[in-house]
Amino acid sequence: MKICYKDKSFRSGSLGVIEDANRILDAYAAQEYLSQFGQTCWELDALKPRIIESLVDQKISEFVDQDMMNERKRERSEKRRVLQWISENSWDVFEYAEHRMENE
Repeated sequence: MKICYKDKSFRSGSLGVIEDANRILDAYAAQEYLSQFGQTCWELDALKPRIIESLVDQKISEFVDQDMMNERKRERSEKRRVLQWISENSWDVFEYAEHRMENE
C-alpha cells in the first residue's frame, strides 16, 4: 500500500526528510496525488523509527479517551501491586487457600 503522509510538518521538511520529485506512483494513484501535492513526494522509510513512532502515537492519541486510559492504568497498577504482594507471600496464600478448601 502506498501512503502519502499529509501532515504539514512532514511536507515542510522540518522532520529532515528529503523530497523526491522524480518518484511517480502508478497512473491511477498519480492523478489524485499530483492534484493534491504536485510533483514532490516523501517516503516514510526515510524517517528514523522514533519519529515514525511519535507520529503514530500523536495520531492515535486523537482517538483515545485519556481519562478512561488513565483509569485503566490505575486499575492495572493496583492489580500488579496485589499480585506482587501475593508473590511475596505465596506460602501464606497457599496455606490460607488450603485451609479454606478443607473447611468447605
